[in-house]
Amino acid sequence: MVAARVIGLVRGIVLAWLMVEKREFGLFQITLLAVNILTPLCSIGLNEGAARYVPLYETRHALRPFLRRTVPMVLGVGLVLSLVAYLVAEPLGRLLFATLEQDSGLGMDDPARLMLTRLVVGTTFALIGYFLLLSILKGMRMFRAVSLMEFVNNVAFTLLAILAALWGWRSAGAILACYGITLVIVAILFMMPFARLIGRASDQLGPLNEPATPLAGRSVVDQMLRFSSWAALAAIMWQTLQYYPMWFLQKIHGPEPTAVFGGVRLMTQVVLIGAVSVVTVVQTSVTKTWESRGSALADRHLQLAFKVTALGLLLGCVVFSVPAGLIIRLLPPSYAEGATIIPLSLLAFLIAGHLSFLAIHFNLIEKTRFLFWPWAIGVSCNVAAGIGLIKPELDGTSALRAAAWVGVIGTTGAISAAIALVRSERRPLDKGSYVLIVSSYALALPTLFLCIVGGLLVVVAYSTKLIFDVDEKQLIRGYATTGRHKLGQLFAFCFRSSSHNS
Repeated sequence: MVAARVIGLVRGIVLAWLMVEKREFGLFQITLLAVNILTPLCSIGLNEGAARYVPLYETRHALRPFLRRTVPMVLGVGLVLSLVAYLVAEPLGRLLFATLEQDSGLGMDDPARLMLTRLVVGTTFALIGYFLLLSILKGMRMFRAVSLMEFVNNVAFTLLAILAALWGWRSAGAILACYGITLVIVAILFMMPFARLIGRASDQLGPLNEPATPLAGRSVVDQMLRFSSWAALAAIMWQTLQYYPMWFLQKIHGPEPTAVFGGVRLMTQVVLIGAVSVVTVVQTSVTKTWESRGSALADRHLQLAFKVTALGLLLGCVVFSVPAGLIIRLLPPSYAEGATIIPLSLLAFLIAGHLSFLAIHFNLIEKTRFLFWPWAIGVSCNVAAGIGLIKPELDGTSALRAAAWVGVIGTTGAISAAIALVRSERRPLDKGSYVLIVSSYALALPTLFLCIVGGLLVVVAYSTKLIFDVDEKQLIRGYATTGRHKLGQLFAFCFRSSSHNS
């Protein structure tokens, strides 16, 4: 999964060079925003419900009847709501792409905006089907299959987008069409072989005609809807939290500053990519442990995984921030002013990575409504900060810094609310976790002070019990001596060792 997302990062940098007009690259970033928000809205979060309940029904030896009910339901709901979005494409397009500088020529004319919005809706439905297949595979812990599918999709989209740009189709709409076409082709190619793979895996679990727990169609639908309705609202707010600063920057200053902000965001989101990739593995493993071995062991797994990941990502951000002036050269020269916001963008994504881990707590206790409120509070902070900081009279560099601070303020509001809810539910969050979360804000300091904080954090983690206790250090050191340095294997080792020790 990490390799596939790195390909996506490289693709974005290449497209920034090939899409000669910064305006088109900025509009393409807004189309991705729209797709990412419409996907949970048009699927009402049912993909998240599938990922949550696949491990449960697999444990009950009833996975196949569960999928027979849920797959048509998810696709049907997605199709109906996508058609509704298609019918209201005109006002939706004005919301997404119109700017306050419309009269200056920065905005789009009505036909172009309508066509781009319809492409967004079509891509949204393609992504719903693609995510459904991914959710099933993730729920069954078929991570190699997930990685393969993501890898093929990213490689195919990259090649198709590059060919389209070289052919002269360099508009945001053309690249988005390449994305939608790729999703459809990859989903169709992978659907049949993985359906047989899922069937074989299910057959190994026991008889499917007599499930361990009786399943009524209504009970399955009710479970999915109860979980997914709040998951959908949370996902919409999560995507809005991530993209609002860029959208509001585009609304006030037009697509060109948005292109620079999107280019920096593209490179720095590697932090969130790393966090989410780990969360994907940890959430499924912890959920399986929760269902089969109890909550105490699952909580130990989750706490150790969070601290190892948080420390590693923070140190990576420190290393990334120091040569910001060199890193920005990966983008065209006209993007150079974005170097000043790299540390702040890293900070916003690092906090978002912490949030993705905290969300696991609410998934485990099946209180997905708690996923909504932190993100909603974060978006509210975004809106207030955007109105207060991103002013029309700002120059390009000042507007970029204002948008970057809007992102930091929004994620700070969200994580403050998430921590309060975690504590109110008596979920475990130790002092080491708090230290790592607070230390993340060193990224807002000058480079020298940031490096000092990073060095002190390493010393504290190694020499004291403040972050890792004795047992946790023993697990980590024991793994390090084996010479295997893949993060996913570290978690697997820690989980097995914790299980044996219990």
